[in-house]
Amino acid sequence: MGSEVGDGIDYYFIYGPEPDEVIRGYRWLTGTAPMLLAWAYGYWHSHIDIQSQDDYLDLIREFRKRKIPLDDWYRI
Repeated sequence: MGSEVGDGIDYYFIYGPEPDEVIRGYRWLTGTAPMLLAWAYGYWHSHIDIQSQDDYLDLIREFRKRKIPLDDWYRI
């Protein structure tokens, strides 16, 4: 006698000797995750625990260098 719910569940085993192969198999099965909008990366990083003003300025410089917007998301 089986579970009433068990008949409605599919199990998948994704094997790979390396983690990258397991992730590749998972992506094949579920599809790839969409990228965030560019402004969202600035928003996400603005919530990092920053200890000093210098840390904050370094983060801003790095975002500017990579052309990742922090404060002009409305122009995108």
